[in-house]
Amino acid sequence: MMAGSRRILYLRPFRSEPDHHLIVALSAILAKFGSLVAVGTTEAKNTLQDYCEQRETGSPPINITFVECTYEEWKRVIHHEISTADCVLLYIAPKEDDFPTMKGREAAFPRMERYYSSPFKDLVTGSGLLREVLYLDRLQMIERTIIICNEEDTSYIESMIALTSTNTLFFMSTAQGPRAPTPRLWALDRQLARLRHAAGTVPFTSHDTASIRSRFASNLRRQVKRAIKRQSDGHGRTEAMDPSAPLPINVSDDPRRLPPDGELKIVSHTNVEDLIVIPNGEIMEVPPRKAQDMLSGRATRKGCPTCKGAVERIFFYIYGLRWNPDEHVRAKCQRCTSYLMIEERRLIEV
Repeated sequence: MMAGSRRILYLRPFRSEPDHHLIVALSAILAKFGSLVAVGTTEAKNTLQDYCEQRETGSPPINITFVECTYEEWKRVIHHEISTADCVLLYIAPKEDDFPTMKGREAAFPRMERYYSSPFKDLVTGSGLLREVLYLDRLQMIERTIIICNEEDTSYIESMIALTSTNTLFFMSTAQGPRAPTPRLWALDRQLARLRHAAGTVPFTSHDTASIRSRFASNLRRQVKRAIKRQSDGHGRTEAMDPSAPLPINVSDDPRRLPPDGELKIVSHTNVEDLIVIPNGEIMEVPPRKAQDMLSGRATRKGCPTCKGAVERIFFYIYGLRWNPDEHVRAKCQRCTSYLMIEERRLIEV
């Protein structure tokens, strides 16, 4: 593929505030590589076009490919765009004005005896962007992903990536007794850990001077060039996932090799793109209605015994690719990642 025909995918929260200035700037900086691809609604496309038409005469040319989709379609569309991209720019920004803070040691590192009753924490950005991180990993594109963020947010983002990468199965010994190494985190927030293998981080600053813009542009071009070279060298791909295989989306009655381990799985009732956590091994999804019929009314109303999430947020399955009435029906909560099992019409933690 010629240097000027690369597809550089720009990802941000799907329902985020307009960032037209940044999109246009990135397009100009990376013009020699190819087209900057953005995904959004028709309304977002129209507002971007209006912004571009109002630019001053003599502004750098724009090379943006805008892929339109609805909110209902975006998960599948994003899979396709990731799979065809040469490099990905991931813009991480707070959902509100600032990132959430964890005040006090007890919030960040709860005592062991309080850990399982402590509240779950929201750490970062919108759920859509965190899902995109999950999809980047499933499609083995993390090593060709460059994080873009405001310089003021860099240390927070890096610390959250490190925090979510911490093994939570062990507790730290402290003078006050054993403490958890992290707060209790939702399944989506834990996706940040996948970014520890990203190609790099290129922060920008609001202090808009020519020298700062030049330094940002130079750093970004260098990172993009390295990421594309990794593609040419074949980095980031594993034998477990065949890059020519169908995208891990939708439902199917047939066995498919799916993430995270590339084993055959039958997921016939839940769209794969809606699953945050897919169990390892050869598995067969148990129809949600059938699984709920195995539970008492109280267990159904209670939902996940760990996080109290609705039973509709739980993925039920058995090991093997054929229904076996003697096989235990297991479950994975898509909200808190707890492993569960149906036993005596109750959901129990395993």
